[in-house]
Amino acid sequence: MPLQKCQDCGKDVSNSAKSCPHCGKPTRESITVIKRKGSKFEAIGFILIVCGVLISYITSSLLGHTLGGLMIFTGFIIFLVGRFL
Repeated sequence: MPLQKCQDCGKDVSNSAKSCPHCGKPTRESITVIKRKGSKFEAIGFILIVCGVLISYITSSLLGHTLGGLMIFTGFIIFLVGRFL
């Protein structure tokens, strides 16, 4: 059973251990990365919300305010869908 040094305390730890028995730090093998599926939808929704706010703020016409409001609403819906995926 090969041993490796713990990065925190420097003591010997088995390669098969999920964490250091001395200090409790998890080993690199036991750390898992969780990827969310909805992050792209959140990004698209956020961009639509920002663009809608900018269009509503910059334009003074009724069409600009309507288009901006529609973009904000659509972006909010897309953001929520991505948040709960």
